[in-house]
Amino acid sequence: MEGSTFNQERRQAIPWILWTIWKNRNSLLYAETQESSSLLVQRTLEEATLWNELNKAESNGGQVQADMGMPKYGLPPTQGMIKCNLHASWRSDKQFIGVAWITRNHQGDVCMHARDALVPTSDKL
Repeated sequence: MEGSTFNQERRQAIPWILWTIWKNRNSLLYAETQESSSLLVQRTLEEATLWNELNKAESNGGQVQADMGMPKYGLPPTQGMIKCNLHASWRSDKQFIGVAWITRNHQGDVCMHARDALVPTSDKL
């Protein structure tokens, strides 16, 4: 694709675009649902950009340095949409699980959030 008019960001998004087409096809076939193309393209480019940023090796011998500043949540959603970020953490020595979620609007303002610690139990109910 050298000499192409596609910028690097778009070229790196090609695997995500193909994956989104596949998932949308399956949604249409099996769940008879389909999202708008513009929403799919926006979400796909956002996921590709976020993945590439998180997996970009620094120029210091390929080691990635942790950014100790504010957490990055990717691109904000389009106006009128809400974005939900999820996180989970596992401590195998104690078998504890921590989970959290947060929703943000197009300006990055927090709409709702919650967190909880889950502990093992013998009672499945």
